[in-house]
Amino acid sequence: ILGTSPALTGKTTTGGVFKASNITPAFTGIATNIARLWVFKDTGSAATSPLIYFMDTGFSHSQNGGNVNLTWNASGLFAI
Repeated sequence: ILGTSPALTGKTTTGGVFKASNITPAFTGIATNIARLWVFKDTGSAATSPLIYFMDTGFSHSQNGGNVNLTWNASGLFAI
């Protein structure tokens, strides 16, 4: 785990589609590759925080120590 982003805001579920507001910046000072993202419901304990969403980007995003922003697809993150 490289870092923990701020909590998701603007969360909605309509027709089984989950959406949330973009996060700017999501992470700061990242100086390594990012290939996957995990979204958890924070219960206060990593051992009991369930996984909500996993995204494998399919390639590594090289970083230079700057900020990483998360811009979600306008159609939503996932559908149930």
